[in-house]
Amino acid sequence: MTRLIAAAVFLPALLLSSSAFAITVTSEAKSGPESITATPDGGVILGSATSPRIFRAAKGETQAKVFIDASATGATMFLGVLADGPSNTLWACQLQAVPGTT
Repeated sequence: MTRLIAAAVFLPALLLSSSAFAITVTSEAKSGPESITATPDGGVILGSATSPRIFRAAKGETQAKVFIDASATGATMFLGVLADGPSNTLWACQLQAVPGTT
């Protein structure tokens, strides 16, 4: 019962004290953003389901710029991105079309 009361008292205070934020970022036309991740420095990275590019907007920017361009590899797209701060790694799930398959 004590835990329930503590949760009832502290949870609303925690929710009310956290600052909500909104961000709007655009990328090139028809880029088809499919996935999004945030970097430890406040940047935003977008994977594209319709182009062979990954886009990045630094903190405070509203226009994402090409960060990685894999167009030299042929028909490819990115179906997932994850910024891993502790290892300073951007994980990306790249899907590449194989000629002659459906």
